[in-house]
Amino acid sequence: MGLPEHYATLQARSLSPKLGRAVLQSEAPIGPTGSILLALDSPPPLSHPVESLGHQYLFGMIPLTTVFLQHSANQLLGELAVELLEGQGLAVYTTSGTRLGEVLRVIEPESIVELKVSEARVNAFDAFFVRILKARAQVQATVLERKGNGTVPKRQLEQRGEKSEYRRYGHAPQLSHLLQSTLKSALERLVPGLQAKSERRFGESDSTPPTGTGLVLLAPPEFERPPTVRAGEVLALSYGFESSPPYTNGQMARMIQHGLARGLEAENVLVVSSSVPTLPKLKLARAGEMKPALWRLRALVQELTFPDTEDETLRLTLKLHLDEIASGSKPQPLLSARCTVEEPRMSGVDGAWVATLEEAGTRMVSDFLRGRFVERLGDDRATRSVCTMLPGDGTQ
Repeated sequence: MGLPEHYATLQARSLSPKLGRAVLQSEAPIGPTGSILLALDSPPPLSHPVESLGHQYLFGMIPLTTVFLQHSANQLLGELAVELLEGQGLAVYTTSGTRLGEVLRVIEPESIVELKVSEARVNAFDAFFVRILKARAQVQATVLERKGNGTVPKRQLEQRGEKSEYRRYGHAPQLSHLLQSTLKSALERLVPGLQAKSERRFGESDSTPPTGTGLVLLAPPEFERPPTVRAGEVLALSYGFESSPPYTNGQMARMIQHGLARGLEAENVLVVSSSVPTLPKLKLARAGEMKPALWRLRALVQELTFPDTEDETLRLTLKLHLDEIASGSKPQPLLSARCTVEEPRMSGVDGAWVATLEEAGTRMVSDFLRGRFVERLGDDRATRSVCTMLPGDGTQ
């Protein structure tokens, strides 16, 4: 039984009223008090077996149904951390822990933290006319400081959380809420120790500077117009429970951002996802070094629709804008396109529409980067995708 998954609610972004058209306000100051880079474990592909988090027990001792998260407990931890840290006024950036060293050759966040779940369990037990729900979790954080072109641990932190509740039902929505609450309580105790600024320690590796490095900063997607309430309801209901609350616009934007990030990673692009439009501080090149390259990918959601009846296909249309970022200068537009994907509902996964929405973003960014500006059909001929280049700065 897949638990409804939580996504960080990205801050609402406004479109420019002065220009009379939909434009991303990526230069609008929002006043973050600092920046933090979270290095997280990437969730396994959906084709991989899911990891059990516990069970629903019959008569208090017979394991009846396996409980799991379709993506991973580490992704859930990352989403909760983004919300918590952004709520404290920080610009939060996330990247894959396996490529942290490459990321730090390009940007210089104030704090660098590796974050992971070392234990996550949630179970439901029968108790006459109620259900006893129990969850426990252990979160580990390693605060890093720079040394040469890499990092060394500065401080290691660990917190445990454990909660139990009596509920009328012990279904997936109730178990998901309890697991989120347990992880969040552990995170809240960790946060005061995460925000120490990263110091630089110089070592021998400074004499061998990297060359040819660069990354794509994935800005939080914006909506040209708010999607219908039904969109959030359809996504939540795809976990199979009417009691699941609908996803917000900010959470849907985060789903799309996840899909775009996975598409970039699939193309072997170094990517950092941002919770805010604020640009990170670029690492300055020393004499003789090749200047690190930074690009920004912005997405404006123009259409997100789900089928009304038997047509099991969602339709997603994005304006994608790729800008080049240079230290101390205004971002320069490189490529703009309007891309549409019609993606059939995925089968064999819980939260099928959530997974399908992410897959649509993954497919779209691949076409965009590869310059596939022609209509394409998927291998099953059920998926349709097309990207059209936009002139100039892509503001059409």
